[in-house]
Amino acid sequence: MAKKKLSTNDRPVVFFADAHLREGWQGEDAKYALAQIVAWGLEHRAQAIVDAGDLSDTLRLRADPIHFLFRLLDRLAAEEIPFYYILGNHNLDKPSWPGAHPWAQPLHERVLVAGSERIYGLDHQPADDLPAALDRLAATDATLMITETSPFTDANGSGFVEAGERSRDANRVALRITGTTGVVSS
Repeated sequence: MAKKKLSTNDRPVVFFADAHLREGWQGEDAKYALAQIVAWGLEHRAQAIVDAGDLSDTLRLRADPIHFLFRLLDRLAAEEIPFYYILGNHNLDKPSWPGAHPWAQPLHERVLVAGSERIYGLDHQPADDLPAALDRLAATDATLMITETSPFTDANGSGFVEAGERSRDANRVALRITGTTGVVSS
């Protein structure tokens, strides 16, 4: 995707995480929250909306949450507000269903530029793979945005530390966002 210069530098970039779209009463709550986030982004003409992981809850995912998300993405596309996503440990389907919509763009191993800030996206990585993924990063001054910041190994991807999964600091990462204006690019 080529750089897209935006007309103004004072438009916000909207970040959210852990929507966990699914069916049932919890899914309705998640849909309501996500609809509010998108409505705010539309109202304020956001530069972009960024899902920082776990958009869905794969264990409970059916067609209704996907259809709901695609309707929201259609609204963003109509207003030309980009939508970027990072895959969390709950939405690692191959291929990922957010990527099935043409407007949703993966942020994995890409840089989002917002004003003077550069944010690098990295999908969920098993703890044993994270050091190698970080080693593959090119020298950059970008802030690293990944979905897992907890210092534990979640070998089976359940989202919890379970018997046999030992704690490790190798996958501890911090996120720093200091500005939300500027240019969005790949």
